[in-house]
Amino acid sequence: KVERVGNIFFNTNLANITVQASEFIMNFETSNIETCAPNEVVYNMTYNTFSDFNEETTFSATGVPDGATVAFNPVTATDDNTSVQMIVSGIDNSDVGSYSISVKGTSASTEKNTVVSLVVFSSQINPPSLSLPENESIGLLEPYNLSWVSDENILSYDIEIATDETFSTIIESDNLSITNYIP
Repeated sequence: KVERVGNIFFNTNLANITVQASEFIMNFETSNIETCAPNEVVYNMTYNTFSDFNEETTFSATGVPDGATVAFNPVTATDDNTSVQMIVSGIDNSDVGSYSISVKGTSASTEKNTVVSLVVFSSQINPPSLSLPENESIGLLEPYNLSWVSDENILSYDIEIATDETFSTIIESDNLSITNYIP
């Protein structure tokens, strides 16, 4: 653990900490992207070099959804402050889920790795399936609990309670990230 008092930093660990210089870094604008299939995803990064490092670095990535491909533009970089795009394409509705994409920069003398996150949602949304109470139940006694089956393709649920079947008089509404609601 390193703690700071003003501009002085203290190592409070039992072990020694060393600060190591890096020849280059792959500095992503954002490391977490969410998308709906079948979109193409673009990660923007800046290739930064240090200590007069001037070797050509080649970029590659693994851990993308099955069937998807990764391309870098440009594929290599040598100069400090080079803008690079990592493009993930071929994402489809069967790829719903979270992915940790390992990005590697390889030069003649060193290799650096970083990870970005990709969350894929399907463009086909299934309506929630009510668990409790049974659909079209009447005469329920309070307190009652509305519960439905979770779907990994849904981040949040809008719930509305109305006094009529056409929902023209909504008496309660909410946005939830969980799969139950007690009115």
